[in-house]
Amino acid sequence: MPILNLVHVNLHVADLERSIDFYGRMGWKVMHDLGRHEPMELERVPLGDALEHGGGRAKGVVLSLGDDPRASTKLEIMEYVDPPPTPKPFKPRNEAGVHR
Repeated sequence: MPILNLVHVNLHVADLERSIDFYGRMGWKVMHDLGRHEPMELERVPLGDALEHGGGRAKGVVLSLGDDPRASTKLEIMEYVDPPPTPKPFKPRNEAGVHR
């Protein structure tokens, strides 16, 4: 079965406002405020022995390319406040993972 739609891609960032500015320069617009100015409590959801989702406090927004809430491309960007983010060092160009 082919993929028909992508709800959103979630990115954890070290500086929410800087990231909003960066994506805004490329045409992304804030569609939903997820505690942009006031961090929200995230419920911890265990997903298995080595995985979990949520827990802690974070600020975030959903950015959109386009105005249609059901069909536009969206990014959910989150900055953890507690525990604080741990930025990663520069990755070599041949290292596996997301680069662009």
